[in-house]
Order: sequence, then structure tokens, then C-alpha cells
Amino acid sequence: NGTNITDNGKNSCFWYERLFSIPADWKGKDTRITLEYAAKEALVFLNGKFAGVVDPVMRTLNVSPFLLPGKINRVDIQVIGKMEPGIGITNGKTGLTGDVYLETSAQRPVFSDIWIRKADGIDRTFRFQIKTESLGKGSLNIRLDSPDGKRLYSGTKPIAPNRETVFEGRCPEAPAWSTESPKLCKLTVRAANADGTVVEERILPVGFRRFESKNAHFQLNGKIIRLRVADHSTPSRVFAPGWLEQMKKRGYNSIYLHSSDIAWHDPLYELLDRKGFLIIAPIDRTLSDSKTIEAVRLVRNHPSVIGYISDAYGQLDGNGFIHNPFATDDSYMPSGANAKKIEAFMERRDALFKKADPERGYIAQATGNWKDYMRMTHHYPANGLNLLDRMMYHHPWSRRANPKLPLHIFEAGAINLYTMDTTHPKHFWPVGTKRLPAKRLLTFEAAARY
Repeated sequence: NGTNITDNGKNSCFWYERLFSIPADWKGKDTRITLEYAAKEALVFLNGKFAGVVDPVMRTLNVSPFLLPGKINRVDIQVIGKMEPGIGITNGKTGLTGDVYLETSAQRPVFSDIWIRKADGIDRTFRFQIKTESLGKGSLNIRLDSPDGKRLYSGTKPIAPNRETVFEGRCPEAPAWSTESPKLCKLTVRAANADGTVVEERILPVGFRRFESKNAHFQLNGKIIRLRVADHSTPSRVFAPGWLEQMKKRGYNSIYLHSSDIAWHDPLYELLDRKGFLIIAPIDRTLSDSKTIEAVRLVRNHPSVIGYISDAYGQLDGNGFIHNPFATDDSYMPSGANAKKIEAFMERRDALFKKADPERGYIAQATGNWKDYMRMTHHYPANGLNLLDRMMYHHPWSRRANPKLPLHIFEAGAINLYTMDTTHPKHFWPVGTKRLPAKRLLTFEAAARY
């Protein structure tokens, strides 16, 4: 009975287990276990011995000493947290999501990070920063190919003394990545030891694009782009085949995730890269600073990711508002004591995110202005962009003096049609000891089509 598993603090952990065998020739090799996504901490035991801990950002663990090559092995994984069964793109909120797998090699992995620091869609310049471990006097070779396989760039460098080797250059023939034409190049990175033997290879997609918040507009590759935001799943809260294609036909170019939608989004970001959608990636606000940086590192190579959203409140909450649509000055910040504390906290968070990725902005989940990035609004006054809203809120703001920030409207229009507007306050059904609202499915689906 999934509704009672680890409910109300009872059974605050649960277990996975499996028997498996590995070849005898894995003896003496470096073997790792990877949990593609554990919602919280997960303790890994192999053959009855504690091997270590993985979590949502530190996903791989060396398990060489605990394995029995050529024999039957047992893995037990204790997952900390509450089980919430469900099927959907955000199902990574509990348990294990994605694959659990072993990989082995003759030596420890060489690459610790490959950062596509820059791939500019206007001047076609690039900067790739590659961190390496466990390789002495070796070299790195990179090759960049166009979507049709044409070589755009290749180069070889000795591994830098500080283990961070940088490749910079310009590829005039590289196609720009955009929402209309999401063309991805292919970056191949090879590490070789001192005698030239290749010991590891990685392949990454690269989208040449420049996203900016500039002159009161969002700009993609120097052209003004207006973000039309659709939900990430169907009204039934599942990611159905063809969903993005339907959204693209209707003119949407961005996907919405709430800052609390912390889950295994790697496949979603990869799909958005290929389909040409933009997204502000949610980052778990409960992570330590060091793990926040690691969480950003995991997603910062995606051309679809244009920023990071975390911290589920905003500066206007400090004045007792969740929405102040009458503040037409886009440099306005509330002046209450609590609001100032929140602003100072957001300043620190902004600096942390900039440390991890200077190319993208940070914003909290709320309504208000944030310098050099955007004005965000949860447009709830009338649950949509109707004539009254335009007259009372958007028209006066559009005529403001000294415009600086673009406006990004979250949770409005189509999203509200199949969420808030179709939940009747008297329609409930019992789940365990609590009562949760149930969607009226007929209206739910009809509103989504509308």
C-alpha cells in the first residue's frame, strides 16, 4: 500500500537489493557503482559490508575492494527519506530514479569535469575547461564536429600542471543553437598517457548560443526572444510521447519547473537541448554550498538551461506580498526589515551561483525584480493574461521610465487552465490520514486542450 509507506515520519528509510555476478577478469581493476539519481542520501552495502554514501549530486562510488570477481555478489541500498509512489517527470523526488550500474577500467577515471564554459552563438568563440585526475604526463585531444559530421576544430595540448587544461578558439562555420533551429555539434575529448595511448574518451553535445538579459529584453543570439512558457507534463501529470512537439506547434519555446521540482531531470534537459526549449533549472535549496556548486556543475553544459531557480520565496514576501503588480519601477526592492534580510540572503546565493557558473543568472521562486536578470511574476490576480490584467498591470509597467529588466511570467495562462482553475474546493478524496484535492478529470483534460 504505497500511501502508507514511510508516511508521517514512520519508516524513514527503505531498501533495494539485488544479486549479480561480474567477470573474473575484473579483479584488480577500478570499479565504480553509479546511482543515476538517489532522491536523498543512499547507503550502499556490498556483500554485507558498508561501501559508502551517494546522494543527488555525488552519484558515483568506488567499490573495488568490496566486490567478488567471478562470483555472485549482493548489493543492498538503504535510501533515506519518504516513499511517494508515482509516475511522472518529477518522480525522482523519492527513491531511486534512472539506472544503477557498475563500470570498470584498468585505472581510475581521468576526467573529473568537462565544462563547456563558452560556445557563443554570435561570434562562434568557444572555451572548454577540462579537469583531469590520475594521469601523469599525458595529453588531451579535442575534436569538434558539426551536426552533419564536418570537422570544425581539433587540437592537442599537454595536461596543464594544475590539472585544468583550457581549449579556446573560434569556429566560424559552427551553426547557432536556437529554439527554432536547435543544432548541436559534437565534442569528443580524449586523454592519452605519456606514450600516446588513449585511456579515456568522452563525447558531449555542444550548442553554440548566447543568452542575455539586455536592454529590458531577453536576447538569444542577439535577437529579442519572448519566453512562452509551457508545463513540463500533460494535465495527467505524465510526460507523454509527443508532448514537446505539441507545445512547439503551439508556439511555446520554454518549459516551466518550480524551484521545488527537485528530481532526476537529466533526460529532460537532454531532450530540451534537442527539441529547442529553454528552461530555468531548479536547484535544491537544502544543499550545502559545496554541493550546490556540484549540482550546478551537473547541468551547466546544457544550451537549454538559461539560469537557476532556488529558494522558494522572494523579496516581496518580506512586506507581506507575494505579488505587487503595481510597482512599475523595475529597480524597486521592498524596504521592510525582513525583506532586507531576504535580499541579503539572495545576494549571497547569487554570488554562490555565479561562482559555479558566471554565464547564467540566479533567481528565487517568487515575484519581484532581480538586478541584471529579470522581473519575475506569478501572475495570479486574474489567473491569466486578459484585458483587465493588461490595463491594470502590464501596460503601466511597459511605459516605465528607464527600463532595465525583461518580464518573465511564471505560472500563468495555459498552466493555470489545467491546474488551479480546474480544482474544485469541495472535491476531495482521502489518502491515508490526510485529505488532498482531486482534479476533476473531464474539466482538467478539456481545459488543457482549450
